[in-house]
Amino acid sequence: MALLSSIRSLTLDLPPSCIQFCPARPDIFAVGTYFLHRNEDRDSSQENSESALPTTNSNPSSAENAATAIPQKRTGSLILYEISHDKNITEVFSLATDFAILDLQWAPHPDKLVGSNDPLLAVAGSTGLLAFYRLKTRPTASDTAAQQQSQTELVLSCVKQVTDDTTLVLSLTWHPVRPNVLGLTLSDGRVVLCMSESRDEHADAAVVACWDPNAVLSMHDVHEHELEAWIMNFTPENDAKVLSGGDDMMLLCSQDIASAQSDPAEEQEYAMQWQDRKLHQAGVTAILPLSDTLVVTGSYDDHIRLLSLPAVGRRKVLAELNLGGGVWRLKLLTPPSSHVAQPSHIESGGGIHSSSTSTADADHASGQHTLTPPMSALQDHQDQNQTTSSHFVLLCSCMHAGTRIVRLQRSSRKDEDDDWTFSVIARFEEHKSMNYGSDVQPRSDVENPLQTTTIVSTSFYDKLLCLWQIDGETLKEPQ
Repeated sequence: MALLSSIRSLTLDLPPSCIQFCPARPDIFAVGTYFLHRNEDRDSSQENSESALPTTNSNPSSAENAATAIPQKRTGSLILYEISHDKNITEVFSLATDFAILDLQWAPHPDKLVGSNDPLLAVAGSTGLLAFYRLKTRPTASDTAAQQQSQTELVLSCVKQVTDDTTLVLSLTWHPVRPNVLGLTLSDGRVVLCMSESRDEHADAAVVACWDPNAVLSMHDVHEHELEAWIMNFTPENDAKVLSGGDDMMLLCSQDIASAQSDPAEEQEYAMQWQDRKLHQAGVTAILPLSDTLVVTGSYDDHIRLLSLPAVGRRKVLAELNLGGGVWRLKLLTPPSSHVAQPSHIESGGGIHSSSTSTADADHASGQHTLTPPMSALQDHQDQNQTTSSHFVLLCSCMHAGTRIVRLQRSSRKDEDDDWTFSVIARFEEHKSMNYGSDVQPRSDVENPLQTTTIVSTSFYDKLLCLWQIDGETLKEPQ
């Protein structure tokens, strides 16, 4: 297992909570920050314990305590950084916000967003709002044409209040094929779909100038957790199901009960398909679908898991590994390598393969939104709906344990009964506090599997941002 070191690092002014590279501008990435202001009326020890992203408390009484607590002010900032060819990091834009930022995501389908060709960034705020920004590049004044330069900035497109200002929007996820739909999770436990529609009843909702200030916004409840809803995602099929995880240890699944032939203007109504509290031992914080029925999850219980979630039949854990810290976010480092059996065949494989040793034990034992891959999320849903790869490499943000590069592999492509296994192939541990956000720079050469991959990771309390790399030889599928 490789222990990686940073090439560049810098300290931010405020604690970073989320990060994502711009698919259309691979040299640009956005960082959101979250700052909880000190309340003089509160005990200082309590203040320190609650200054992280909203809470990691699984005590059912936490919601009641929050309701009676003195409201605290949260602010943040939105920052753009540019990476040069020699991997220097330059801040090119910064904007202070009167709300803290919990999540941000670039729209993955710019070809369907008419009205502007500029990349669209959605931002989740601590005061119950969504803010939308366009990435603009403007020429700057210079003495001579030869010296002419450009300025990159984010320009506010619109702000949408989606819930009351005491409720935090904890995460957001773009719908895989519908650019006017965003999935949201809220601190009051709700999972909702936010839809932006044209005021013109004859306009096609799929190609309107989505998230325009004049667009009509509608909210559709999907289901609700007992505690904070940390994360949601859509399954890859066309009639995408909604999966969500919460602080209540629940994994929930709902589906739109309207048929595909129904009137698109008809209000969506979701029905609960199932709920499961037995798959995880603590809150569910990350969900990454690999196919219709194979899903990778992360949890506060320090484990990454591969789950089999069939429409009919028993849900089960196919593989799991203790990563030494809460698994807050999961992203694909590489696109699926090869196509093998349908998920229904994969599910029939052997039972759980538990790599129950901790990361430290593993070290001792080993002696050491047309996106360009590698993808920040699984975007090519239609292709993945047909077949499933037998090899994945995942970027895992593991809170107090730092960042892990994890391989998920099926032991054989020929034998249906073979198991899936997780293994840590590299780790980055220069962060001294909560690693909430990490992302991978889109590759410049998609055809070269051995190209070095660049990653930027962040940590919360020490406000550290690090750039580091991993070679393609380490990431490639073992023969």
